[in-house]
Amino acid sequence: FVNVWMGDFCGEKASHTENLGGDGPAMIEPTPSTDDVRAVHTIGPVLDCMEQSRGLALDQCDVIRREITHVSRYKELVATVTSDKRRRLLGASVEVCLPDSASQFWREQRSDEIVVLHVGDYNDKLVQPLLQQADKSASMYGVSVREDVITPEDVFTDKLLDYLLTRNVRMVVPIISPQVLHDRYWSTLGYEFCVRNKDLVFPVFVYPEGARDRLLEVLR
Repeated sequence: FVNVWMGDFCGEKASHTENLGGDGPAMIEPTPSTDDVRAVHTIGPVLDCMEQSRGLALDQCDVIRREITHVSRYKELVATVTSDKRRRLLGASVEVCLPDSASQFWREQRSDEIVVLHVGDYNDKLVQPLLQQADKSASMYGVSVREDVITPEDVFTDKLLDYLLTRNVRMVVPIISPQVLHDRYWSTLGYEFCVRNKDLVFPVFVYPEGARDRLLEVLR
């Protein structure tokens, strides 16, 4: 999953400031950088996140995309994101897509909640034992763990991003199983899956014996 959907960027752990969870909402101030425009050389995934989380409308994203240079796109993005809510969503979007540049933006401190995301299959064999073991260790690490069962009306990848962008959880643990890849749950993405921060997503890949290669083909 990491290799296919999160790209070569995740081959090594990125050098960036971790957003550790806290007791309540608090803002993390940006760290000035002389190279701050490097964050928007690949601006598309950030705009996709901002649009999906309703931080920006489609026409606003299109105006930014039409700027000729990455510097002008960066300036237009900063000029457009004016409210506190939008700044929080922008910080979360950059943290998700471009973690090595996240420290340059205002970000909300993430909560101590870890969410296990699944569709209900392998529930007895894997999900519930995993949750029980996680509960035993949660207090040791100062986190809380809960599950969210995806319904056929939900899109798995959209739900994952919603937790990271608008609910600001510490981490999402998606259980990637054959049922997840059914078209009822898994969208045919028209854009690259934008998550590049391994500190925020820890996928668990589960499949019947002998089915691994086939599932990798489906993911691709």
